[in-house]
Amino acid sequence: MPVQDHSGKPKDHGSGESRQSSTRTKSANWFHRIGAMEILTFVLACAAAVQLWGYIKGERAFVYVENVTLPRGFVNVDPLLMRLEIKNAGKSVATINDVAASITQGPLPPQPQYAGAPKFALAPAVPGGVVRGPLKFDLVGGYSEEKVRRLRSGAEAFYLFGLIRYSDGYGFPSIFGFRETAFCFVYAPDGGNDGFETCREPAYTYAN
Repeated sequence: MPVQDHSGKPKDHGSGESRQSSTRTKSANWFHRIGAMEILTFVLACAAAVQLWGYIKGERAFVYVENVTLPRGFVNVDPLLMRLEIKNAGKSVATINDVAASITQGPLPPQPQYAGAPKFALAPAVPGGVVRGPLKFDLVGGYSEEKVRRLRSGAEAFYLFGLIRYSDGYGFPSIFGFRETAFCFVYAPDGGNDGFETCREPAYTYAN
């Protein structure tokens, strides 16, 4: 028996199903109307986007610390003078926004802390170029001949670690924004010479 609505007219239960069937039919017809040209255009657009992404990635700047030196050694450490050599191995100019660097004696913490690290300004790095910048620190606990002896002999570990934040000509939109390179070096005297080696802790050495 037909169900009546409030007006007293019979209510057709099949009308909703008819509308759904009509909608499905229209969707199917729209899908079938997509021709080979439209599909080819979509595929080509996707391929172009992938190529553009690869081109941008290949042309971007890539900055890392190539070398660390002690120009005055541990002879005059008031303050301790260090020098970073930062290289741009990419294909575009890198603007060094800031360099946060710290020194520590003894074992490294499990995770680096950059919040309170001193910040240094450096010049832009051209493709293939090297930027050198001086860093000045106070030795933890102050200067003493015994401390210097322990550092130079390797009895006490000495680390330099930090973070480089830079940008290039592909800084817009935000997905191509600032880049970061974390670095860490440990003092490794060799035959009385002052030298550094890269730290083995992965938390301190990465690039993104």
